[in-house]
Amino acid sequence: MNKKQLHAIDEYVGRQLRSIRLLRGLTQEKLAESINLTFQQLQKYERGANRISASRMYQLSQILGISPSLFFDGLEQSSTRKIPALNKEQVALIQHYQEAPQQIRKAVLTFLKSMSNKTNEGLRNEQNNDTN
Repeated sequence: MNKKQLHAIDEYVGRQLRSIRLLRGLTQEKLAESINLTFQQLQKYERGANRISASRMYQLSQILGISPSLFFDGLEQSSTRKIPALNKEQVALIQHYQEAPQQIRKAVLTFLKSMSNKTNEGLRNEQNNDTN
């Protein structure tokens, strides 16, 4: 593995850390304090500027209540495309989704899928009309 590929993995793990931290409702300061780090160091981890050691990753996973493997979840498919970090709206959506009863979550998911399909169909129809 070359240096560029290794750095891409560090960036991916950092984005995962940031997303999980946000989903847990923790600030960088609060999480950093809980593992005896500065928030600047945590910020470097989240950006992928600094590599997270295995022991630090384990410590973070214990505090965040996740399996350490979650930091690498989805990494295989990320090698061909860059996965963006979650924004505040996406984090809020996920948090509210997780808090909703199972029946509501299923309905929301069905609704979003149907809207996505309709939007994609509409875009295809518009493109076909533009070419005619």
